[in-house]
Amino acid sequence: NLQDFYNANIANIYSLFNAFGGKKFAEKYDPNLQQVKLSNALHAKNKEFISKAVQILGLKNKYELNTSIISKIHKTIKSKL
Repeated sequence: NLQDFYNANIANIYSLFNAFGGKKFAEKYDPNLQQVKLSNALHAKNKEFISKAVQILGLKNKYELNTSIISKIHKTIKSKL
């Protein structure tokens, strides 16, 4: 039937889960959707971490933070050579 053809040849994982378990099931278990949620959560935490680090270290912005970190890594490596 048409549904079987669609599920076997066209559907992505979300579509399959939606067809068999409904929208709530698809949204809960679709690995692609979960990966996007995880990426968004990690990005938000990363932004929060960088903002706090800039504030604590008294820097102007994230670029100064990057420069500071790179400089310290460079000094550490240079001292080991």
